[in-house]
Amino acid sequence: MKKIINLVKKDFFIILFLLIIASIPRILLLDKIPPGIHGDEGWGGIIARKILSKGSVPAYIGAATGVPSNPTYPIALIFKIFGENIFFLRISSAIIGILTIILIYIFFRLFFNYK
Repeated sequence: MKKIINLVKKDFFIILFLLIIASIPRILLLDKIPPGIHGDEGWGGIIARKILSKGSVPAYIGAATGVPSNPTYPIALIFKIFGENIFFLRISSAIIGILTIILIYIFFRLFFNYK
């Protein structure tokens, strides 16, 4: 853990640069590209609305082509705070994608013998 903290301190500006570069294309036109709502993200929105109305849903939703419902709880929280629209439906996935890039950077720095 100490090695990871030292890495983040040493490479702070590189990580910040990656965060900015990863955020711009993911957030700038999030509600326009691609147009409309498709497949899994549509089901995510439907299940998030059920969570808001019922309080919870089963862990496995058969109607949504058999997907787990856990990823829809952050969408439901965002819907409750900010309202329901395409941008807020997609933002939770965009945030996860941005954080994944940073975690992959840290992983590869450690994997390739960071000292």
